[in-house]
Amino acid sequence: NELESLKRKTGIFAKFGMSTVATKGGKVSHLVMNDEWNVLASTRSEIQELYLGTGIGRERCGNLLAAVGERGIPLFHAPKVAENTTKIHYVGHWAPIQADTKYFRKPKTVMGEQRQMLVRLRYVNYDRTIDRIMG
Repeated sequence: NELESLKRKTGIFAKFGMSTVATKGGKVSHLVMNDEWNVLASTRSEIQELYLGTGIGRERCGNLLAAVGERGIPLFHAPKVAENTTKIHYVGHWAPIQADTKYFRKPKTVMGEQRQMLVRLRYVNYDRTIDRIMG
């Protein structure tokens, strides 16, 4: 299985599924963002904005993500709307910009959904091993 091989060979430790912020054991493993709920950065020079919904679980994930170090974590884009597919694409390792993480006391409507937190990410590097496995 492609995803199991990816997890074994790259240090990705949480499962791929419905969650945007994949966590396990209180740490963030990777992100999977789709274009139904987020505007996906189209180049590495752009800042990737990730808006998280309301609720304690989302706030916890946002805080864990904001604590990710300078090395960043793998980010996958799922262009469900643009490409009408369930496939995901690795777009590199991205790290949160600490000063740009915002929590909204009053939820903000973004893309038709209530959002409580914004985490801005910057591109860090590209892992060719992940690229090779996802082929």
